[in-house]
This record gives sequence, C-alpha cells and structure tokens, in this order.
Amino acid sequence: MAIVGTGVFAGAVAFLHFTSFGTHRQFDAVLRIRMAANSPQQRAFTEMLEQHCRRFLLVNLREAGNELYEHSYQVQFSDPKVGAVLLRELNTLPGLTGATLLMQDSSLEL
Repeated sequence: MAIVGTGVFAGAVAFLHFTSFGTHRQFDAVLRIRMAANSPQQRAFTEMLEQHCRRFLLVNLREAGNELYEHSYQVQFSDPKVGAVLLRELNTLPGLTGATLLMQDSSLEL
C-alpha cells in the first residue's frame, strides 16, 4: 500500500510540475502603438509580434483622434534581449507611430 501511495503521489507531483499548474502567466512588458483603424500594416505588425514574442495579448484599444487608435499589448518575449530590437523594427513600419515599450518587474501584475 505504501509503494502504491508513493507512486500515485509522485505521479501527481510530476503532472503538476510539467503542466505548470497554478502558475501565473507573466508578461515582460506593455507595448503601446498608434495605428490607423484599417491600416495595411496590421498584418506586418502581427507577424513582427509573432516573430519576437512568445505570447501577446491586446489589453486596451482606444481612439486617439484622426482615425488613429492606440493599441496596448502585454507581451512576453521569446528572448529577454529582444525588446529593443522589436521597438526598432516597429519604428520602421510606415503608418505606426508612438511605439513605446514599458518593461514590467516580474513581481508586478496588471
């Protein structure tokens, strides 16, 4: 009975460890950009996020005037050093303005 109980306990611990059960999804930064409502650069912007980020989530969208919308994303980088590269590449896309990146402390949650 003790051996079976130990095996079941070890299996449960392994399951919880490898599935990351109970962990909070943490993001590395908040990315803000301004872009026109139906911008042709939307696809290029999304591809750039997919290239540099493990995950990204749109958390806020607000009208900034003159058919511009401000997008706020929480991003988790695929590599911690990629933030400056992403910001530099975003600033080269025509139609995107005001790209800013606010880095978050790992203990801070929104």
